[in-house]
Amino acid sequence: MLADRPFWAWWLCLLLLNIPVTVNADVDPYQVSVPVADQSSSARRAGERAALGRILIRLTGNPEVIERPELAAALRTPQNLFVRSGYARITDPDLAAAHPDARWLLELEADRQGMLELLAEAGIPAWTGRRPEILVVMLKEDASGERTLLEPTSEEARTLLRLGRDRGLPLVVPLLDLQDQLALDTSALWARFADATAPLAERYRPDAIVLLRLYQDAFGRWLADWEGEVGGETVGAAVEIESPQAAPAELVDRLASRLTARYALQLGGASGSGETLWLQVDGLPRVEAYAGLMRYLQGVSGVRGVQLVQVRDRSLLLRLDSTDAGERLLDLLRLEARLEPRSTPEYIGDVAIWRARWLADGG
Repeated sequence: MLADRPFWAWWLCLLLLNIPVTVNADVDPYQVSVPVADQSSSARRAGERAALGRILIRLTGNPEVIERPELAAALRTPQNLFVRSGYARITDPDLAAAHPDARWLLELEADRQGMLELLAEAGIPAWTGRRPEILVVMLKEDASGERTLLEPTSEEARTLLRLGRDRGLPLVVPLLDLQDQLALDTSALWARFADATAPLAERYRPDAIVLLRLYQDAFGRWLADWEGEVGGETVGAAVEIESPQAAPAELVDRLASRLTARYALQLGGASGSGETLWLQVDGLPRVEAYAGLMRYLQGVSGVRGVQLVQVRDRSLLLRLDSTDAGERLLDLLRLEARLEPRSTPEYIGDVAIWRARWLADGG
């Protein structure tokens, strides 16, 4: 029972409440670091091609995108799409072990607008907006049936975070320090009880939590299954794996591909393509909020144009011309978490009006 824990444990737990959570793998899809053997021009060109390929995969969710003929010219001259570069020594032991011939990291930042124009011209959808922070809780069952939570220092956790960065997913793993140990019930997490992840949600405040379980069946085969909810959609799968260390690659690949397929928007096309989205934004408190809303919407990739149609009290009726389906744009706006559209529209005749609240700038 928790009540039987010694006083020092409670005292230490209270101290830990004031320590910031640091296991955070926030990523910028346009920034990438690739291992290179040296700083020669040939190594740099190879590194730039690898970096550009990684960014294209992050934006499209498709590992085969680098084979598209429309992108061949860009991959032959990748230097044209980078705006910043530099070198850093490799200090990560995992990275050094994976690339024993490399001594340097070539750090590159891509031209965001140039990347979007490249994909728009090729007619390839891209996920350009905010990406949800996902907390992944990994549990492993050994041959005796004992179940444990995998530590952040485990090979599986380190691999998960590295692969998440490679695919542009901001993944997080629990610290599993004293505060987590006091709050979590491994058996309840394994059984996926509804309230088992509540302490994690309260402490880490991720956008989503995914539970990954690793175990062997009666024939000695390793299996992995995962389940979670991201953006109101259930994600999950069950796969056979060669070893527990292979599970992160399966999870990251499938999760990145699924989320990108949901949130990627067609950015180009003829002016008549796409759809019109009617949006009524309620409760704007002041003129500055209106200006912030318009700046935000005009900067969202996938929005071709924004027109103010009507003002009534503190509500605005806006017409958004999208480069893709209107409901796909709504999904992206919900994920961005600056506008909160309702789950169903109201209708005026045959026209769907989506009502929403502006959450930024005090709205």
